[in-house]
Amino acid sequence: MKVSEIQIGMRICLPPDIISSHQYWHYIYHIDENFLYSLDDMYNPINKELLKDLNIVISHFEHLKTIQVLHADNLYAVNMNTNYALTTIIDTTNHTYVRQKTNKELVELLYKTALAKYKLNLI
Repeated sequence: MKVSEIQIGMRICLPPDIISSHQYWHYIYHIDENFLYSLDDMYNPINKELLKDLNIVISHFEHLKTIQVLHADNLYAVNMNTNYALTTIIDTTNHTYVRQKTNKELVELLYKTALAKYKLNLI
């Protein structure tokens, strides 16, 4: 598979020398012009340029769904399991978790929006 074909929600297998992680599998929660962002190693984005000559193995990860939600000019990755339970929310601007303790109303709004998008098949 080519880098340009990778989509949010896919799991990709990479050799550990591509990034500083010891992970082989990476669940992609966000993609921008230059990088792929993995839940498995959030703080080490994967440079797309390093992947252009690799044969990338993918797996559709059925146990987790990532729905992107735009709110107040910020893009969030809302992650839910197969039972629609919220697992995590990541602010894709600064790649940090949105915590329910400190942002309860925002978490509820993002989760409800993501759930509606998923059920209406708007993802």
